[in-house]
Amino acid sequence: MKDALRELEVFFGNMLSSAFVGKVKETDKAENEAVITVERDGMQYDVKLKSIIDKAGSHMIAIPEKESFVFCVSEGNSKERYLAVALNEVEKVIYKGGNIAFRLDDPAKRVALEVGDVSVKMDGKKVVFNDQANDSYLTNINSLVKRINALEEDLNTVKNAFKTWTPAPFDGGGALKAITSKWFGKAFVKTTVEDLKDDKVQH
Repeated sequence: MKDALRELEVFFGNMLSSAFVGKVKETDKAENEAVITVERDGMQYDVKLKSIIDKAGSHMIAIPEKESFVFCVSEGNSKERYLAVALNEVEKVIYKGGNIAFRLDDPAKRVALEVGDVSVKMDGKKVVFNDQANDSYLTNINSLVKRINALEEDLNTVKNAFKTWTPAPFDGGGALKAITSKWFGKAFVKTTVEDLKDDKVQH
């Protein structure tokens, strides 16, 4: 890609008074001001990033990585104002419009989407809804089914015990106690968030 940018520099350099390939040194102002600092031959230039803006004010911008290369051309005949028209490596892509915002952060493999008050963020390891405002997780359905099945089996044990029990005179419930002893000897273990949470989906 760097070689392709160099070819652009040679091609357009014959037609434009100022066209060059430079190295990106700073991107701190890129997100808010669409400006990066580019170095060429020991000189540094403030270069505007090409952004797409519609009549409603929505805009999308691609921000290059530091130390990557960009192809810059002068705006009009100015030798002080430059525009980056081709990027060697992209660090982020950001879209903002109305109540919708989208962000792709490639080095960290993060994607963020915001629609009004609702947000979704993914980083390859987990999904986070609304910045985990509820400090909670979605349920791991397999763990939940396992817990419910254990409860169902426990209740079926009691039902079967009563089903097979035959009252006997002067027994005092001894026979019932005998056939249910295995059941009431097992106590329920209290379910916790750790038992049921899907830690890859937070909300």
